[in-house]
Amino acid sequence: MTNTTRRLFIGVPILPDQINGFSEMLKKLQIYSDKRNYQIKWTSPDNLHLTLQFLGNLNDEELAELIPVLDQEITQLPNFNLDIRNVDAFGSIEKGRLIWMGVRESQDLMENQNRIHQICKPFIKQEEEKEYKPHISVGRLRNQKHLRSLVEPFMRKKFGRVEVNQLSLFQSVLQNRNPVYKSIKTWNLESYL
Repeated sequence: MTNTTRRLFIGVPILPDQINGFSEMLKKLQIYSDKRNYQIKWTSPDNLHLTLQFLGNLNDEELAELIPVLDQEITQLPNFNLDIRNVDAFGSIEKGRLIWMGVRESQDLMENQNRIHQICKPFIKQEEEKEYKPHISVGRLRNQKHLRSLVEPFMRKKFGRVEVNQLSLFQSVLQNRNPVYKSIKTWNLESYL
């Protein structure tokens, strides 16, 4: 019997129409980047999400241990809102490799993220050194580029609020050299809003 390994994370599934002005913003970014030959691999609208906890590669046995814990704990978490605002870049805006939409670090979001981190800690193989920075990835560049002129029109834009009432366990699968995020399991949150 083989023990399959899966690349997993827990996140908030997001539909493009939940974000005010998303399609228009993406179209403008694509037109601008095409004119400058930036070679950006845009996130498929089906793949939009906010990662709450990256788990890394887990095998079937570990996954079988983790799911009952998540079943018990995640359904006790309250639903919450995401305030989506700004477009920016990681690396830096001068040497960007990832274009993202920011998510305000509200108390509810950060408490839920921290709780999920604590639940998953025994299953995380390699702790990330970075502090959690909530964001929604929009596009990745093969090579670093100066991105200020690309993202500046959206750097202070507010895209509205998304109500979160579900969390999903996602598996990242490569298809034609592109990541596809498949929901393995979805949980409904407690309704307090």
